[in-house]
Amino acid sequence: MFHWHAETFDLPPGAVRLARSAGCENQAFQFKRNVMGLQFHLETTPANVQALIENGAQELTPGPYIQTEAQLRAVPQVVYHKPNQLMDNVLSYLTQREFQEATAPD
Repeated sequence: MFHWHAETFDLPPGAVRLARSAGCENQAFQFKRNVMGLQFHLETTPANVQALIENGAQELTPGPYIQTEAQLRAVPQVVYHKPNQLMDNVLSYLTQREFQEATAPD
């Protein structure tokens, strides 16, 4: 997963943690059926990474979980396909009931 953040959050009351990492305790949570919070970027594309580098390269300071600009640019485009598909799945899941209700016959 692609990360570009220096902040974190506490879980909202009633939320269920879905993901954590060594670098960030709360990476994803779900609240009820159709609310999800993600502290990573499933939607990232090579163009997004390019824009982030152009506008925020000063944030790429050496650290245990921070890749260099060269490392970020070297990621093959195919690596983005799986997270992008997962983003599609997440959005489909979150909107599934709303879609079913909107298209149900009266």
